Amino acid sequence: MLACFPRRAALHSALVLTVLLLGGAVALAASPGSLVLLTQGTAYRARLRLNFLQCLASRDRIGRKLKGGGFGDVRIFMSSGELPGDWPAQFRGRAGSCERYVEGTWVRPTMPRPRPSAIEAWWVASAPP
Repeated sequence: MLACFPRRAALHSALVLTVLLLGGAVALAASPGSLVLLTQGTAYRARLRLNFLQCLASRDRIGRKLKGGGFGDVRIFMSSGELPGDWPAQFRGRAGSCERYVEGTWVRPTMPRPRPSAIEAWWVASAPP
């Protein structure tokens, strides 16, 4: 199924810091590059696993990448102290070289996308009615 995606789109998806799938405090376990279904109008949250150089990206840069990747209403949290109270406790600790957390709503039509390697844990924050 991955063959149906142009190589450029798959590469772009892998580089874009996106937010992905599942409800409540349970994170989906899918390997980087595996396909996940993003549903239009659904809000996703994620904890990122970034290397040292990726940690240098500003809040604005991360937000631009998410918006360019198909997300709206993007929120970037640079530390666990900035997280909303309903953020699951097991996903408040850092993963990788720095703490980075993201939230956004998928605004494009429902579609499968490769999971970026920078996504360590991800779940649905809220689904459309």
